[in-house]
Amino acid sequence: MTKMADHSSSVEIVEGCRLPVLRKNQEHEDEWPLAEILSVKEVSGRKLYYVHYIDFNKRLDEWVTTDRLDMKKLQFPKKEAKTPTKNGLSGSRPSSPEKEVSFHRFAVRLGLNFN
Repeated sequence: MTKMADHSSSVEIVEGCRLPVLRKNQEHEDEWPLAEILSVKEVSGRKLYYVHYIDFNKRLDEWVTTDRLDMKKLQFPKKEAKTPTKNGLSGSRPSSPEKEVSFHRFAVRLGLNFN
């Protein structure tokens, strides 16, 4: 497996960033599709990133570790003008239960304690 150098200590990866992320395709070959960071968590001192692969089905969204991120091609989110919503509430959605269950399984597989 190809690994990228860990430059995460010098650059803050935030929700909305886009960058290539290492994944295995159906033939079990490495590929680096563009992905968007949907969520960031720190567990037992390790940063974990929930990514959505652009132009891929959302069922492939997954938690990944820093070593799967191609930091050399990091794109920061564009600043958008804040516009009030119709009901005055924020337009952001709460974390989905599916994402939380996926994170829990990922953390258990890595042997991380997230309590």
